[in-house]
Amino acid sequence: MLKISPVSFGNIYKPAPSVNNTSFTSRLKKDEFVRTTNPITSSEVQNAEDSTFSNWVKESGIIEKLPEILRNPDNIIGTGYVHKVYRIPDCDEYVLRVLRNTKFDYNDFNVERYTDTEDKDLKINIGQSIGSIKLRNSNKMTVMVDVLKKQKGTSIGNPPPQAICNEYSGELREGEEPYEAMSRKIKYADSLKSLASLPVETYEELIQNVKEASKLGYKFDYLNSNNLLVDEENQQINLIDMDCTRGGEEDYGSLLYALTNIKYFGTYCSKYDGNPVDSNKQYEAIKNTIQITEKYLKAMKRQNVKFNTEKPTIEFFEFVRSLPATFLCAESDPEEKLKILQQKVLND
Repeated sequence: MLKISPVSFGNIYKPAPSVNNTSFTSRLKKDEFVRTTNPITSSEVQNAEDSTFSNWVKESGIIEKLPEILRNPDNIIGTGYVHKVYRIPDCDEYVLRVLRNTKFDYNDFNVERYTDTEDKDLKINIGQSIGSIKLRNSNKMTVMVDVLKKQKGTSIGNPPPQAICNEYSGELREGEEPYEAMSRKIKYADSLKSLASLPVETYEELIQNVKEASKLGYKFDYLNSNNLLVDEENQQINLIDMDCTRGGEEDYGSLLYALTNIKYFGTYCSKYDGNPVDSNKQYEAIKNTIQITEKYLKAMKRQNVKFNTEKPTIEFFEFVRSLPATFLCAESDPEEKLKILQQKVLND
């Protein structure tokens, strides 16, 4: 039986929302400005392949609807480091993704061409791209729109400060709530509760999907817990925003870091940010994090994967140093906790 003794949260570090020392510009694609002598209209749409994507484009009438969809902010369903995602009205199969800072103030965007981009070897749904659509306006500005497979579920917890703040000034982006806002704390706690209620088999399926995607070169972006979606109805944890890097194996310690949203733990427990939560809720978050971790470790063992303890990532080591890991391992030394977690995977 888990026994949690009283503990002081006074010295827990709260991550500062400023991101002046972190740059994500290397991950950003820029809007492309192209000179041309001929006006571009939707009648010039081209596609060389007869594919599921091209058939859907023709049958759905998306070409005519696209500019209007992207100009309506009510269609935005998510925003990350680099991209924002739009729903497609009356479509349950796909969503649209563009660069986060793309503006659609112009009224004369037209579709220049669309291209099939689906990886036919990938048999699972990880929210991958199946096609791209190129838009251009009369000012010769081009915008690439990705069409992604839609995933079900609610995003886990909260993104890191870098995703909600301007990377240069540290100021909150438009429409974002403060990192320590009570609404964010509630979402964090609700996510942990939902995850803790899922069976070990759900975690096994997550690991299976990560393994399969990894074989084809797709890597999970574990820096943002929002890239995991909890589908309670179907007892699933779904993946989105995986990059195809073609090389290396998935890091399961980093995946645990994202799964527990441990980056937010210190902020959740802080007494000094104007939105403190009581000790009962703090202990509930610890208990749920431990349950999530225990189920994940069992799933790792069943799926015959283990942690990289030789070169643990900074993110995995952040989880190892956390208070929930201390309770789980009954040990305070990070190096010892690292060994204990690996032993639980190998021997339990």
